[in-house]
Amino acid sequence: MVNIDFNGLIKRAVQVPVPAANIMQVAEAKGVVYYATMPVPVLGGAIPGEMPELRAYDLAKRKALTLAQGVGGGFALSADGSTLLYNLHGKWVLRPATFSPAAKAKPLNTSHMQMQVVPRAEWAEIFNEAWRNVRDYFVNPELIKAKWAAIGDRYRALLPLVQTREDLNFIMANMIGSLGESHMYIFGGDMGWKSPPQPTAGLGAEFALNARAGRYYLKRIYHGDNTVPGYYAPLAQPGLKVKQGDYVLAINGKPLTASINPYELLQGTLGQTIALSIASTPDGTPWTILVKPVVNSGKLHLLHWIN
Repeated sequence: MVNIDFNGLIKRAVQVPVPAANIMQVAEAKGVVYYATMPVPVLGGAIPGEMPELRAYDLAKRKALTLAQGVGGGFALSADGSTLLYNLHGKWVLRPATFSPAAKAKPLNTSHMQMQVVPRAEWAEIFNEAWRNVRDYFVNPELIKAKWAAIGDRYRALLPLVQTREDLNFIMANMIGSLGESHMYIFGGDMGWKSPPQPTAGLGAEFALNARAGRYYLKRIYHGDNTVPGYYAPLAQPGLKVKQGDYVLAINGKPLTASINPYELLQGTLGQTIALSIASTPDGTPWTILVKPVVNSGKLHLLHWIN
């Protein structure tokens, strides 16, 4: 544990002898200070030739080093102080957190990473965070104490009407504008952003809900024809311990209950082998089977209808 004596803290501060710069972020690990710089803004834009940089200063060696140029959006230092993460010319990279020009940054593969975003929940969090920042850092605390809670409630009530990020920015701009202060702005965000199409995988089966138990079971399993391309039936493979009427208690370790759509847990699983937790009854002892979902169960339905 580190105890900080705040009494007279600024009197004990010393200047780190690095070149003057527009510094946007600072972190320290193992005696090395890491910091990100941005080009100095001028009326005509950035000064030609200047680039955002990631720099380091070794406190023991008293030497400075530029680690990377073209770094966008700052950097992150791992909790153990061993690794730096930053965006270099539009691509994420990892670099050992060492004071060495020989250390190489390696690309971070993000092609397999997916995140499910609930826009309304995200917008509410953005709104509330903006409101808290003004509450905590506004220059006139008495004005904030008198008005800010009521102003926040007034504009927070409009969140259910928000349909786009532009709407959210408009509401927040009016909220902050209620203070009548200059140099307070709202900008940025995913303007005009549309979620890429996300195909939902299928198991070649029909789910049904046991409302009393709050669990889903397999109402029908389509058998298809494993000898014909396009008629692969995930749950009808030889030796697979599952049958119609069995309950699916979890998908890839995530519990499947009445409040969740089963296909929500199947999003992003195409081309993967997934684990299903199966039981004979809603509260029975589960076992695990491994299956590979399909993109479309239409041919399985057609074959069932023909037969």
